[in-house]
Amino acid sequence: AGPVVIIERDSASPADDDYCGMIQFKADSDTGVSRSIARIQTQVKDVSNGTEDSEVIFTNMIAGTETSQIILGTGITFGTALTANAGINVDDFNIDGTTIALSAGDMTLDGAADIVLDAAGEQVIFKDCSTTVGHVDMTSDNLTIKSLVSDKDMIFQGNDGGSPVT
Repeated sequence: AGPVVIIERDSASPADDDYCGMIQFKADSDTGVSRSIARIQTQVKDVSNGTEDSEVIFTNMIAGTETSQIILGTGITFGTALTANAGINVDDFNIDGTTIALSAGDMTLDGAADIVLDAAGEQVIFKDCSTTVGHVDMTSDNLTIKSLVSDKDMIFQGNDGGSPVT
């Protein structure tokens, strides 16, 4: 398939957490001091035969400090916040700017504790296919639930099969 570069650590006593190899990038600072500015490093996390685990660590310089940015191991770990200025797709979700959009199916918010809606603009707005149908208004600490569709009712109905109250 082409040339292969092999970096091998051959040890008589391999141990968990051994570093195995590194590609290091250096550059001069404005004072002419050679500084490590980035590296790609490997570390074996478990040396047990048949269950070996390892990590690949991408590090670069941030504000004068070498900082691990991405660690590829049993998952992907980011050393700082992940920034995706063009949006991000996760399964059927797209997150872009101020919008979380689901392309198929129902969306479920499932909290291990409470689900909190905190609207600094004092309104939670309900829409149906981009048409505003109602809102909850919290102006002056009052709680107002309002239908915004002309000549439509707000219907409250229990699960006992009784007649709705409008």
